[in-house]
Amino acid sequence: MMDKLRKAIPFLAIFATMALGMRIDIMDIDAAQYASISAEILRTGNWLSPTNDHNIYLDKPPLHFWMSATSMALMGIGNVGYKLPALLMALLTMFATYRIGLLIGTEQTGRNAAMVLGSMLALMLMTNDVRTDTALLGSTTTAVWLWTEVLLGAGWRHLIGAAVFTGMAMLAKGPIGAVFPFFALGPFAIITRKNIRLKLMMTPLALGVIALLLLPMCIGLWRDHGPEGLRFYFWTQSFGRITGENRWHNDSTFFYLSHALLWATAPWTIMAAAGLLRGLRSIPDQIRGNPIALVPISATLLGYTSVSLSHYKLPHYIFIILPYIALLVAREVDEERAWHRWVMRIACGVLVVAAWVLCLWAFSNGAALWLAVSAGIICTVPLVQIGGFTTRLDLVEGSVIMACAAFVCLNGQLYPELLRYQANSQVGQWAKANNVRPGELISFGTGGHSLNFYAGGTVPWYARVQAIEPSIRPGICVVADSTHSAELMAAGFIPKEKIAFPSFRVQMLTWKFVNPATRKQSLRTSYVLRY
Repeated sequence: MMDKLRKAIPFLAIFATMALGMRIDIMDIDAAQYASISAEILRTGNWLSPTNDHNIYLDKPPLHFWMSATSMALMGIGNVGYKLPALLMALLTMFATYRIGLLIGTEQTGRNAAMVLGSMLALMLMTNDVRTDTALLGSTTTAVWLWTEVLLGAGWRHLIGAAVFTGMAMLAKGPIGAVFPFFALGPFAIITRKNIRLKLMMTPLALGVIALLLLPMCIGLWRDHGPEGLRFYFWTQSFGRITGENRWHNDSTFFYLSHALLWATAPWTIMAAAGLLRGLRSIPDQIRGNPIALVPISATLLGYTSVSLSHYKLPHYIFIILPYIALLVAREVDEERAWHRWVMRIACGVLVVAAWVLCLWAFSNGAALWLAVSAGIICTVPLVQIGGFTTRLDLVEGSVIMACAAFVCLNGQLYPELLRYQANSQVGQWAKANNVRPGELISFGTGGHSLNFYAGGTVPWYARVQAIEPSIRPGICVVADSTHSAELMAAGFIPKEKIAFPSFRVQMLTWKFVNPATRKQSLRTSYVLRY
């Protein structure tokens, strides 16, 4: 009983820390836009053709919007309703990673891989700053697990499940959802060539299930955009980024995403590098004796290469390979090398100290509570070590608890304080609290997706005084920055009340903003002019 409790503690810590992030306001730009689109689906009932500010939205497939809209229909439109599917998909990703670990190693390999993944900084951020990547990650990882079972001889149930999650992955972010499982399992399937006839017989069923899942989206694309809509989804949006046909370009290098991995895998960064090197060295032995063990290294190398060939890259593109890096770390931990524990002590110590410094120095308002919670989490490590357990916390369990002690400062203190400076969401919440209806709130020269989400609908936007003039009447509230509010008042539109909100693009942190002594110099001001 006590050992079961000890084994559960790291997973409980991961879940509690992730759940803590659900209360945090939604961050501009992407997450707030997707939340606004999801809420708009509920208001319009248009599930086949998601809209953004009442304009058909083509840029992303609809799974994330469908899941979030369904969640908000049950939980209410707000932070928790929007973020709940991401939390569930993150937990599903951990479970699928555990199951893959069982297939390529031992029960402990799978358990360690799940814990490593759950305590990576990137996964914690994905359940807070929620975009389409969590749905993609959960779907692809589960698809890889189930396809692995199929290749090892599992029956029709696993095949249908694999096809369902492959279809979901494609609905999450396009054809990469179908291509990625091949990256992970292609080398194994080619080397073993087991049950080829049976697998060929299963293929039509799998394709039929995937096609059935994609059908509603394809109907919407054809109805709204004709053949070009289907071409955009199946080619331009994904493969067009490699060929250059897609309009997005940022000229990042092939190794751009390697920089993102340094922080995304924290505090396991050094262990991840060691696991990757071990995986590379063991490829010949795995080909000869245990080809199923190729899955993590195949997914990591081919997955990294595919996204790095894109002409447009952002750090979160690399998150799709994190479960396989976690599996490589778990295989490295199996070696039980002496330096592992010291490396993780230092890495976790640095992470905790950094989180505490940010809370104590940079964003100290109300920090005492979360620092106490963080310290309490750390204290569970020696308490468990000297408690009535038959075995001590191992390297991974202790590291997970230390990582969660740092992350609870981020989700409990740092991000809530940061989001106080996101003026759009603050104005939207002010409008809701003061019963300002969407038709009574308009924006002049400023605005954003979080304003629409928290205000309860699309806020009309104007660029010129002449355009906004007919809309200004008693009861109207105008959102404007310093320049545009001064322009309105110079034109004779003097409000009866002027409410100021400090403003900063919190997704683009700078040292001047983080430093309390210079923060005011980096702030702008948004105003609500109440007439």
